[in-house]
Amino acid sequence: MGSFEVNPVSSALVLDPSRHGRATFTVTSRANRTLKARVRPVAIASSRPEWFTMRGPAEQDIVAGVTLQVAVEVAVPADVAFGHYLFRLDVVGVENPDEDTASSAAVAFDITSKVPPPPQVRAAYWETVSGAAVGAIAIGAVGAVPAAIYGLMSGGSATVTGIQTVLLAGALLGSWIGAVAGCWISLQGQAIEGGPQTAMLLAVAYPIVAGPLGFAGVKLLGALGVLITAIVALTVPALAARTIYIRMLHRAS
Repeated sequence: MGSFEVNPVSSALVLDPSRHGRATFTVTSRANRTLKARVRPVAIASSRPEWFTMRGPAEQDIVAGVTLQVAVEVAVPADVAFGHYLFRLDVVGVENPDEDTASSAAVAFDITSKVPPPPQVRAAYWETVSGAAVGAIAIGAVGAVPAAIYGLMSGGSATVTGIQTVLLAGALLGSWIGAVAGCWISLQGQAIEGGPQTAMLLAVAYPIVAGPLGFAGVKLLGALGVLITAIVALTVPALAARTIYIRMLHRAS
């Protein structure tokens, strides 16, 4: 008789619609001391080894008198045919691998339906960019007010560079808030999925792109630079945010 006893918690496993599941086994040592063992799932009949993955280390210490729970992740590819499939869990003692082995009873699962296709998400790039642009222009104009106040209250001592700096900082802050709010409102208002998530991604991307571009445009190209950088700063982060959201959604599915 071997040193180990291994049993499935349940002899039947029900996979989710994406053909994933988890089976749990109990492993017990019959010895009066701690033994090191290798634990591995074994495909039976038409099952494939790559469908089964150990959750946790493959080599574990089996303590005498303590029941160890071992989980096996099951992931069946979408192209596998309908049918009845089996696998088991083997435990092999490290000290005497040729003789000290134990196998569980088989665990069965059925493939009876196709994997559902990934959700179809409306790209909504135009809605994202236009909403961000309207919000950025509206709130960005409000953000430029501090520059006017600064120029009026300076008594003529304000420099052009100083006014430009205050103007740009206020406009960037206002356009950042406006772009995020405009994107959210545009997508939500048209019942397009992912409005909050896209807006949150835009909140991260916008300052990364708009800040450096804004300051570089003013310093290097003047008024024309502001126009060019404003277009780029509004378009690129909005498109990037929506693209990232769609890819994340497809990956999750």
